[in-house]
Order: sequence, then structure tokens, then C-alpha cells
Amino acid sequence: LKLQFLYLIGPVVLAMSKAETTAGGPANAEEPKAAPHAWGEKPRGNWLARASEALDRGLMNAFEWLTTKIVGAPWWSIAAVVLLSVVLAQGFWVYDEELEAEKQFTPQDTLAFERKEWVMQRFGPSHRQITAFFMAPTPAAGGALGKEALLYMLAYHTWVATEAHAALGGERYDYNYSCARYSPRDSCRAAGSVLQLWGFNETALREDADPIATINRGGAWRAASPSGPDLPYFLHGIVYNGTGHIVGATGARMEFTIRYPRRKVAGKGDVNPEIDAFQLAVSDGTYDRSWGEPANVAMDAYVFNEADRVREERKAVDQDTSTLIIGYLLLIAFAMCMLSKNRVRYSHGALAFCTVFSVAMSTLSAYGLCWFLGIPFNMVVQVLILLLLGLGVDDAFIIMYSWWDNAHVPDMKERMVMTMRHAGPAILLTSVTDLVAFLVGSSTELPALRDFCFYATFGILFDFSYQITFFLACAFLASKRQEASKADCLCCVSVTDDTGCCVGAGKVGVDWTESDPGLFRDFFGAKLPRAVLSNVGRVLVLVCAAAFVAVGIYGCTEVNMNFDLEWFIPADSRLQDVFEVRDAFGGRFVPCHWWSGEMDYAHRQHDIAADIEILSTAAYAAPMSLAVWLFDFQSWVAQARPEHYLKNGTSPGIVDPAHFYRLLKVWADVETGPQASWHHIDNLRWKADGTGLVAVRYPFLVDDRPFADGSTAYEALLDFRAVGRRTATGIFPWAYYFIFFEGYGVYMKEMIRNISISAACVFALVAVTTANVALALALVINVALIDVCLVGWMPIIGVEVNSVSVICVVLAIGLVVDYSVHIAGEFVKVASDPTTTPDTHGFSHGQLRMAAALYKMAPGVGAGGLSTFLAVLPLAAAKSYIFSTFFRMFALIIGFGLFFGMAFLPVVLSMVNLPAHLGAPAVTDRPDFMPLKGFCLAARPAPAAVSPIAVKALPEKDGLDGLTSP
Repeated sequence: LKLQFLYLIGPVVLAMSKAETTAGGPANAEEPKAAPHAWGEKPRGNWLARASEALDRGLMNAFEWLTTKIVGAPWWSIAAVVLLSVVLAQGFWVYDEELEAEKQFTPQDTLAFERKEWVMQRFGPSHRQITAFFMAPTPAAGGALGKEALLYMLAYHTWVATEAHAALGGERYDYNYSCARYSPRDSCRAAGSVLQLWGFNETALREDADPIATINRGGAWRAASPSGPDLPYFLHGIVYNGTGHIVGATGARMEFTIRYPRRKVAGKGDVNPEIDAFQLAVSDGTYDRSWGEPANVAMDAYVFNEADRVREERKAVDQDTSTLIIGYLLLIAFAMCMLSKNRVRYSHGALAFCTVFSVAMSTLSAYGLCWFLGIPFNMVVQVLILLLLGLGVDDAFIIMYSWWDNAHVPDMKERMVMTMRHAGPAILLTSVTDLVAFLVGSSTELPALRDFCFYATFGILFDFSYQITFFLACAFLASKRQEASKADCLCCVSVTDDTGCCVGAGKVGVDWTESDPGLFRDFFGAKLPRAVLSNVGRVLVLVCAAAFVAVGIYGCTEVNMNFDLEWFIPADSRLQDVFEVRDAFGGRFVPCHWWSGEMDYAHRQHDIAADIEILSTAAYAAPMSLAVWLFDFQSWVAQARPEHYLKNGTSPGIVDPAHFYRLLKVWADVETGPQASWHHIDNLRWKADGTGLVAVRYPFLVDDRPFADGSTAYEALLDFRAVGRRTATGIFPWAYYFIFFEGYGVYMKEMIRNISISAACVFALVAVTTANVALALALVINVALIDVCLVGWMPIIGVEVNSVSVICVVLAIGLVVDYSVHIAGEFVKVASDPTTTPDTHGFSHGQLRMAAALYKMAPGVGAGGLSTFLAVLPLAAAKSYIFSTFFRMFALIIGFGLFFGMAFLPVVLSMVNLPAHLGAPAVTDRPDFMPLKGFCLAARPAPAAVSPIAVKALPEKDGLDGLTSP
């Protein structure tokens, strides 16, 4: 299985044939026919052909030199690789894992991150919430608003505020430690809840004869929560009477705001372990009923916080990681079947353990080196373990197929050298195509993709290096075992050539030889060409390809960008019930802020008022949700200090600029009344000398539309920013989730960019290695069709465009090229004799050439595709979003890659019949390329006309008509 196989074989056979004829060989022996120049081959002087030939020759010589060194000291080679992997594995001691989603799945060099730094410098770390939901079966007797239900919720509030705690490092961390405050001197912020109407006071609630009447009292809610959401935000299933008053509800929510200052923690990223522990204590205590059972009321309590989400996400990934063991076991079993034969002396099933162990060492080496280099580990990188396993085993198959093809070489060292002269450049080419895709991906703006590509790049490098050193040394030792007539897997047991085995890919028969074609060559090399290259087969392939592409093109118009951290929660997690309850509340209003920097707020009161009018026009802001400190401050001054309130006619008045900041400080101490400042103080940041403001924020709520899909989210982000640009005082919007919204503007561009650059690199690589620009163009078009199908079919399998799926698309570039380049490259390295005519089956010269190429290359390509699929097959049962997405995407990648690489491209090339390389041997001159006697030529020359050297290399096989490989 070597892309440049005939570059060597053609000239060698020609030279040897000439030499034997000159030495007195058979008089009727003829030289292999070179295809006429009239077919359109490149002349020998073409620079691309010369470069390709020089590269080919250099690679063969390099692998010959390396193999000579390896087989000369196999045990030293094995020891050196093992020692290197052990040394690199020490990177585990500096292991660092990135858990923050914002640092994995969003571009870092964006305006959202720039403004995050601005906000953090002036307002400190952002806050988080612990949200509890209480559900009553019916609204009867008030439901969640009945007195007993309200007392039930109050008991929960009391437990969170006074009893819930976590013990960490011998210290107690409770709500008083974790809660957010308006200022350091203030107490914890009040939780958002209908209980605000009674000030969370049990006595006031018990003494209230009619709580529902209190809820309906005009102005009561706004007095209790001046800047918070409207009361319906905290209720679900509200029931109104005929006069429009609330009479009951089926649910209520309660929100606790906590602070979250981050710090760097080894192996965890930027987190706060103490506050995370408190959040988890609240979650566990809620479901364990640590706060008491409900009395005289049937209600269910649910709770959500970010720490619980991360824990459930991590738990799902850890559970799915166990499937890696299943992947390794499947690949070991498959490799044993592929490397075994039905004669235990010639079987090499034990090498399956060697190749899997080589992949394990390469994975460990790549991970260790990345950790030494400070590249953080993340959840996506875990999937690479299985991917490297599939790719590494593919390399071993290519080496062993080439080993069996050289069974006629008696000396084991010489045979191993010939094996690597053929197989080395082939696995190098596949590794380089994968590296191209990964190197392009490593320049992306998306951290998860960039880090994944760094790990993958080193993984491919080590995988390739260990296969051509460690595995090669093991294979040579296995060949010495074979030479000593010892059994596979039982190297101490002597056997004969006829000792059979219960497993293996070889055929059983008295005339069995080591080079006998196995099951994969029989299916992919014989049955597959006969099926797809027949007239009926070609029509079916083209129709299927057209259908796949048509669906793909339509699907590309339906592709949706979206990303939600909740997808990472497995279906059986208790948080799924929480999400269902939360969504039932409807009106998923999410807090957001407008921000403004340092300026003379005293003299720009009119500008600020005009800007507030502009901000109210934001399309995705919830109505009447904007809280403006300036208006409440001006109202307080108008009533408490009217002498400093300047009013001009009917226009709104302003605070006297000369007394603005002095009065603002006085107002900051007003904690009661309609114009109380307590809910505004946290929105103002003073200069160090107290002479002015350096930053101000205006809270508001965003409705749920931007969270429906990525396109709407990005549109909302642009709308908010456009509104901000219209303001005179430079107000801008920002919220934590804007970091993710900005990613939606990058996903599609990154995917197109990576595909385009990778395709261009692959075109250049194939053009140089095959010296055929037309073939390179055909391969790129084939890859483009696969990408169209891959992206277009994503909506069908339920995958949306985001960081995870973009990683899969980048991976697809290298994989699908592997499925196409070998067969296409072999096609132009075998010619057909135009003086002969097709047989009665009606196969053209192009079909004959492609049949020969498929016979030579399709078994290895098919085995590679199957091994990769088996590697990711355990992910089919994955619970985590990342693993399940990878399985669905890889099912498409492997399926479309094999179809277009082993069916569509062969059909098209056989119809176009691209010219072969100058001097390439004809199909009729290479009987080892004939896949089936059904493809033989009617005017096939007699065996005497074939090069005696070529014939000598082939054992006679009755009934196969020259179907064996050399």
C-alpha cells in the first residue's frame, strides 16, 4: 500500500527485463510497454515530475537507511522509544486542565473579552446565582401562593441563608461568606422572590391574614423590589380572576446572588473552590431535604447553580472516558484478525498488542509534551485518544500488507527494508495530510480547536515515529520468530508450515502461501471493483452521489449555529428536571447591563437622559426593565433638596452640577423610601479621591429570543452594540454570555477558513507527490463534495455548528484525503495497452486501470476506515455532548469518506481516464494487478510476452488467472 509504488517497480522491472534479454533470455520476451506520449503524459523534462521523482527517491532511501538501523538493533530501538515515552509522561506532574467554557469554546481576541477586562477592573468579578424552583401540583387554595406554601419557601430561604454550608480544609463556608453585597458594609443582598413582600420575615408572613391580597396590593411589589423584575417573573402558572387579580400560581422561583472572585488553581483553571463547595452543598442539601420536609403542602423543590452544572458535566465525561477501554479492546481484536493468518507460523496476531501499545505510548508522549509546553487539557482532547488509536493501527496495517506483498524476498532483513521502502512513504503521506489539517486548525481563534490541534499534531508525529521505530522493531522480531518456525503468540512452541489456526484472514487450502489474498483483499480488491465499475454499478454510484450532494446542498441552507452549555448535561441527570421546570416558567429573562466610563456626569445629565431614551429602543431588551440610578437620584433631590434641583420650564430638571457629587454621596446613605439608593449603590464606582465617578452601569433584562439559536444571539449582540454606538456618552452593552454570542460570528468563518486552507495545502501536496495537477484537482473536488455532504447532513443527525462540530470538520479534511489519495495515486501509476480491446464484459481501459488500483489499495483503505470506525464506536453510547457529537460526525466522515473515496472517485476517474505516468506499466504487463479474471482482456498477450522477472515473482495459481500479489 504505497502511493509511489510504481515509481520504483516500473523502472526496476524494465531494467531487469532488458538485462535478462541481453544475457540470453527467451527470444520472445518483450519489454513492458510504455504508454505512448500521445496519451497526454507529462514529458520527462517536466519540473513537477522531476521534483516528484526526486522526492520519491529520497524518501525511499531515507526509509531504507532507517530500517537498516532499526533491524540492526531492534531491542535498543524498543528500549529507546519506551524510555522516551516514560520521560515525556512526566509532564503529568505539571498537568493543567481548563474547565472554564469561556476559555474553550469562544474566541479570545474579541470585543466581548476586551470589555470583560474593562468591567472586571472597575466592578470586580461577576456574580452568580443559585436559583430554586418550587412547584405545586395545582393552583387550588393559592397553590404556590398559599400561606403554607409561602412558609415552606421561607423555610428553605432560612436554611440557605443560615444553615447550609460546606467544609473545606477545616474551614466553614456559608452564605454569609458567599453572598453578594451592594457594598462591603452592607448585609447580603436580598434574594429575588415573592417573599420580598414580607421582607423574608416569618412573623410578618404568619400575621398576614390574606397573603394573596398583599400580592395584589397596588405598588406593593415595586416598593419591595424597586429595580428587580416584575412579579410574574418569579411565578409560574398564574391564575387570574375576572377582575385581573392574581388568585393562585403553580410555581415560584427564588434567586440568591453570590459573588465569585476567581483565582488560579492547579489542574482546575480559574475557579473559586470555596464558593463552588457552598453551591454544591446547597444543591445536595436541597435534594436530601436537609432543610426539612414540607408540612401540610405538596410541593417539589429544584435548584440550579453553575457549580452543580460543571459537576454533572464532568461526571458525564468521566463516565464516558471508561468507553476508551472498550475502544482499545475492539481495536486489539480487529488488529488481531487483520494481522493473523490461518497458518500460525506466518500469522502475526501478537503484533496487534504491539501496535496498540505503540499508540498508547505515542498518546502519552504527546499529552506529556503538551503539558510541559503549558497547553491546557480540556474535555475535547479526551476524544483524541480514540482517534489516534484508529490512525496508528492503520499505519500498522499498511506496513504489514507491504510485508506480505514482499513474501518472495527470502532474507528477513532485506524483506523488511523492501517493506519500508514501499510502506514508509505511504504512511508518511497519510500522516502529512493529517498534520496539514491539524496545523491549519492550530491557528484558529477557538481555544478548544486550537488546543485539540496542538495535541493532535504532536500525537500524529509521535504515532508515526513510534510506528516506524517501535512497531517496526517488533515486526522484525516477529519475522525472526517466523523464520525459526515458532507459533504466533506462543513463540516458544515450534510449528510446521501446515499448522493451522482458528482465526485469521488467510484462506485455508493445501496450496496456501504467505502472500495469499485475505478476506479484505478478496472483498475490497475483487468484489468491490466488480460492483462499482460495472455499467450498472457506475450508474448507481453516480445517482447515490448526486442524491447525497443534493441533500447536502439543501442541508447547508438549513445549518444552524448554536451552543448551549446545558447540552453537556447527560439526559439522566437530575438537572434535566430542573431545566424542564425552568423552561416551564417561560419568559427566560436574563440580566444584562449597559456600561459607561469616566466623564463629568454632573454636567451631562441631559445627555444621559437622552441616551436612556435611546437604550430603551433595544429590540431584544425586556420592556420596562431598565433601572436608571440618575432618575431616582434626581427625584430624591427634588423632594429632599429642592433648592439644588434646577428645572427649566416643562423640561425635566437636573441636579445642580455644583452640588451633584456631594448630594450623590448623601443619597448613598438613604436606605428607605421610594428613592432609596441601596439597589443603585453597587452600580456606581467612585474615583479614589471621591470627586467623581469612573464607571456606571444600568441593569436591564434581555428576553429569551437570543437564546433560541446562534444566529439570533449574534444578531442581538450586534443590535445592542448598534444602540450603544448611538449614545452621546459612549454607553456600551456587556454581559457574560456576550462572550459566547460573539463566538457565533466566528464559527462559520473558521470552518470555511480551515476547509479552504487545508484544501489548498492538500492540492499542493498531492500535486507534488503524484506529479499530476489534474489528479490533485480531482481529489480537491472530491474532498469538497464530501465537505458539502458532511456540513449539509449535520442538521439531519441533530448537530449544529459550534466549536465541537467545527473540530470534527477540520479533522475530516485529513481523514477523507486518506480515503482518496492512495487509490487515485495508484490509478495514474498503471496504464492500459491501447492496442488491446476490452473483453466481452465491456470494460474500458479506464475501468481496467481503476480495477487494478482498487485491487492494490482498497483493502488497506477499507481496513483503515473500519478501524477508525471501531475506535469511535464506543462513543455511540456516550452521555456527554462532546463524545456523542464526535460519534455522529465521525459516522458521517467515515461513511462519506469511504463512499466518495472508494466508489465515486474511482467511477469518475475510470470514466475520465486520466493519463498514466510516463513509463507506467500496462495492466496486461502486471498480472499481480488483476483483481478478477472477469476483468481480463480479450486480446491479452501470452504469458511469454510478459517480463520473465515479473512472472518469476508470482507463484502459479490455478483458477485465479494471476490474481495474487507479488
